[in-house]
Amino acid sequence: MNMDSELQYADSTMEIRGLELRVLDTDPGALGPTRTFVLVHGLGVSSLYFRELADDLASHGRVIAIDLPGFGRTDKPERSLRIGQLAGVLAEALQRLDPDGVVLVGHSMGCQVVVEALADDPGIADAAVLIGPVVNAAERRLPSLLWRFLQAVLRETPASVAPSILGWLRTGPRMLIETVPTMLAYPLEDRIADVAVPLLLVAGRKDATAPRAWLDRLACAAGGEAFVEVVEDASHQVMVTHPGRVTAAIVGPAPGDRR
Repeated sequence: MNMDSELQYADSTMEIRGLELRVLDTDPGALGPTRTFVLVHGLGVSSLYFRELADDLASHGRVIAIDLPGFGRTDKPERSLRIGQLAGVLAEALQRLDPDGVVLVGHSMGCQVVVEALADDPGIADAAVLIGPVVNAAERRLPSLLWRFLQAVLRETPASVAPSILGWLRTGPRMLIETVPTMLAYPLEDRIADVAVPLLLVAGRKDATAPRAWLDRLACAAGGEAFVEVVEDASHQVMVTHPGRVTAAIVGPAPGDRR
């Protein structure tokens, strides 16, 4: 993550199951109880586009941003990884880092990784936030996904799209092409039933990939408490264009306390 702010992030890598994972951490030596926000990016991108959200969340606790294997500046595996494999790497990374009060925050495909990790091991986090979760089960076809994604992109600002474009260029076409099928096939609406921790689902009103009906379906299917937050005048990159609004939703009352 290229941090153009006063905050300092410790930058390190770790090897898990022969795969490289990058970790940016505001407080790697944290002792005692604290809330830790762990940010998990989407397809083809990296922790770079979490910069504004990470800076905002750092006022409320420790922030760890992950670059999954094959994305960002990590080494490319010989073959792209399935969602379950990415989730396993994430879970093992959290075991090694051993942070307190974990809130997993996934965006786009990162929501799938977060849900899979929690479905397999509920103890790795106290709560989770799913921002712009994909893929809408009503449109689980590549042409539909591409069309909805294009609609969402056209409603972004140039500044919000720039970090994603840089991420896609770094990732390269092979990883993108190989990862799309596993993202399309992942049954988020089914696996979320095995997630018992409180969930917050966030999306921009203009995000065609994550319409309100899809968010409501996921909230109803969740295995624990779930709450939906829709941000006006925002699209898929809502955490880039409206970091303060997303932060306020994340650090606000727990889902069960909302009215």
